[in-house]
Amino acid sequence: MLKGWNRQQAESLCAANQGELMMRWGNSLTAPVSLANFIKTAFNSRGKAQDHGFTLIEVLVSFAILGISIGAIMMTIANGLRLTVNGETEGLALALANSVLDRVGQDMPLINGHLSGNEAGYSWNVEIAPYGTADDQSGWPIVAKTITVKVQPSNAFQNTAIQLTSLKLGALDSGQ
Repeated sequence: MLKGWNRQQAESLCAANQGELMMRWGNSLTAPVSLANFIKTAFNSRGKAQDHGFTLIEVLVSFAILGISIGAIMMTIANGLRLTVNGETEGLALALANSVLDRVGQDMPLINGHLSGNEAGYSWNVEIAPYGTADDQSGWPIVAKTITVKVQPSNAFQNTAIQLTSLKLGALDSGQ
């Protein structure tokens, strides 16, 4: 409204309107405002009309704050995705470890030693060892074996490994 005006022009407007100015807000008029107060706020100390925009520093600071906020949000999203993938990998490894453990004594013989293999992008190792001491085993009517199954992704980028240990019982003629 006062852009391009100087202080003297604004003060002469004030004198012509008996010191009051009706401010317009949209289509309605607000209460009368003292034109002298309006001029004091509209002009700086050098008598030039003030621009009420943002300075370059204010814009740069707001962009910096926005950038930091977006960066924090993106880190949170990336961390959530990483945890989801790790949870899925661990779940699949656990399911495979349970499957291999169930197969020992059925598809795989219950004999002391080491077995290994690969399935669905995971490598697995089975260690079968006797349970208890030789004196304990001589009095038992069954064979007790400690089965340890370790499953890990074949992918070098994921280092999640699952290890399950269980006790399996078998007939004496199933091997020692």
